[in-house]
Amino acid sequence: MEQAFFSAKAGNSIVAVAAAACLLLIGVPKADAADSGWYVGASIPVMYIDDTDTTTTGSNAPGLLHGNPVPPSTYRGKAVNKYDTGYKLEGVIGYELLPNIRIELELFYSEADVDKLTYSDVSTTIATPQGNLPAIHVPGETHPSVSGSAEQLGAMLNLWYDIDLGSKWTPYVGVGVGVIEVDFGDVEYDDNALAQYVADEVYLLQNPMVPRDAYLAVRPALPSGYAPGVSTTDTVFAYQAAAGVSYQWQDNVVLRLGYRYQTSDDLEFRGRSNAFGNTVSTKTDFDVQFIEIGIRYHF
Repeated sequence: MEQAFFSAKAGNSIVAVAAAACLLLIGVPKADAADSGWYVGASIPVMYIDDTDTTTTGSNAPGLLHGNPVPPSTYRGKAVNKYDTGYKLEGVIGYELLPNIRIELELFYSEADVDKLTYSDVSTTIATPQGNLPAIHVPGETHPSVSGSAEQLGAMLNLWYDIDLGSKWTPYVGVGVGVIEVDFGDVEYDDNALAQYVADEVYLLQNPMVPRDAYLAVRPALPSGYAPGVSTTDTVFAYQAAAGVSYQWQDNVVLRLGYRYQTSDDLEFRGRSNAFGNTVSTKTDFDVQFIEIGIRYHF
């Protein structure tokens, strides 16, 4: 239900940007009587997602775990995701406002596999009837297994400036704004990984005489679903800047090579309710770089 809500929200936002862009494109005057000014284009860029920095916070409700009473507690940790090289499928429709200024609607889909997940800088606070105990800082880091891909679906409204050099080669720069839906629904990892790491390290800190390897070999794992899974999609405003060079291959066909940097508002994912009464939420940045080869056809 929650994922369906986010997907509907994403679809509505992207459609709204696309509709607004179409109205702007339709309403502009012709650039030249001999040229309609309209063009379409496409590209398949190579995508590099920067390492994402995520802050994860959670709370554990009081209860029984493996027959032992568990006090209420909170925890906080940082996570870093690393990604493999990905790809993007992009289509555009644009209009030449002036000989060197273009406005453009871009629709795209992109995908990249998640390569590595690291939790570090973790702390936890245990509550008692007398108040919170001093925060316990957990040393080191942990690397739970992770697989799957992060996906983007987006709509951007771009403004380009072509630098006329009087030749077939034309440098260009531009900026854009729009919305993206980022979907981690295909990513698989252990939802309990951070909570388990906190529980293990706190126990070892409080019992320094216990051999680590021996304890980890026999310690009981947290029950499945102890930490709630988080929502997998979020829709946010996105921004981009780009530069490159185009080549007039034919009278109405232009090839281009460029670089694009895309950033967005922070993504937020909240945990679903579970039987243990525990909560979790995450907040992450999402910055992407593209190296792109594309084509434009002018009418």
